[in-house]
Amino acid sequence: MPKTPKYLSLTENPNLVGALPRSLMNLRLEKFDFATTRLCEPGDREFQTWLSSGVRYLWSTGCRCDAPPIWERIWPLGGTLSSQGDMTDYTFRSGTFSTAVTVTHTPLSSGPPVLLDEAPLAAGAPPAKRLAGIRHYYQVSAVNDSGQPVTPTLPYTVTVGYSVLDLGGVVESTLALYRWDGARWVKEPTSRVDMAQDQVMATPNRFSTWAVLGEMERTYLPLVRR
Repeated sequence: MPKTPKYLSLTENPNLVGALPRSLMNLRLEKFDFATTRLCEPGDREFQTWLSSGVRYLWSTGCRCDAPPIWERIWPLGGTLSSQGDMTDYTFRSGTFSTAVTVTHTPLSSGPPVLLDEAPLAAGAPPAKRLAGIRHYYQVSAVNDSGQPVTPTLPYTVTVGYSVLDLGGVVESTLALYRWDGARWVKEPTSRVDMAQDQVMATPNRFSTWAVLGEMERTYLPLVRR
């Protein structure tokens, strides 16, 4: 029987591109290094759980694989939409729409967490001040059968899952859902974080561009007097 490797290094392979193979989840690695490649992490909860708990020491590119847009037909009686590729789920209760609509969830291009007053959150996404993203940002919209945009008439529930690897230097207790209003990021007042379940939940009443943001950990240096 072949031995399970304890250390897997893909370093010095800059031409390695694409998603990490899901067969890796059959391994329990002590160390895994793919930081100098162009590989990305599948964003579903199963793979992220393996990567964060099945590997003791990890050196990653910090990049999530692009998840495809997901759409679902939602009727006046309500319905659900689930995007497993970025751990985002929606629930629309009865009466949210007066007619049948198509709701589309589109994940935006992701990258490693960055301080948003220094660099954009992601390609095509506007910057935010004094906050950092955790690789979860998306757009959601709805159209009727004529292709006309539709807005919800009642709040809907959205749940965004995350993993330990998403946090970087972000304080988990400060995570919240933010909406881009065309000029700045605005915190959704119904947003709350469930740290036991690794989820951010909210009940917004509009569609827009959204991001899960949080405050960066602060390091205080001692004052030295001369």
